[in-house]
Amino acid sequence: MSRVALAVTAGLMTVLLSACGIAAKPQVGTKNISKSHDNYALIDHPWTLQAKCLKSDHVKFRKNVTGIQDLPTLQIGSLPTGPTMVFEPTPGAAQYVQIRGGGQGAEAIGSVLLYPNQAGNKLLTKVEDCAVTGANG
Repeated sequence: MSRVALAVTAGLMTVLLSACGIAAKPQVGTKNISKSHDNYALIDHPWTLQAKCLKSDHVKFRKNVTGIQDLPTLQIGSLPTGPTMVFEPTPGAAQYVQIRGGGQGAEAIGSVLLYPNQAGNKLLTKVEDCAVTGANG
């Protein structure tokens, strides 16, 4: 096989292989784009597993309480007695908050900082068990 034929063959193979694995993306304005399997713009809430666990234990809570650095939080019960779960981006970030002294009185469980506040032992045990449910790291 001559060098020219080899170069042409190699060039064609490169072009053919470079197109493999390219998925068709839905066009902007497509009807029902949110139901498309190619839509990756959905938000994964960090509290999904913990909220499911708290609901199954019949513990009342509120999602996304603002105030602590605008991080996602769950307020169990009401302040000052109810514990607060603050969701840091990673387990390392939760540990960093404790190391620098920002999480006074908080317990780091994976990426969750759990502030017990004045919660009783029974409620605190349920909340800690649910925090462990979704803990990563």
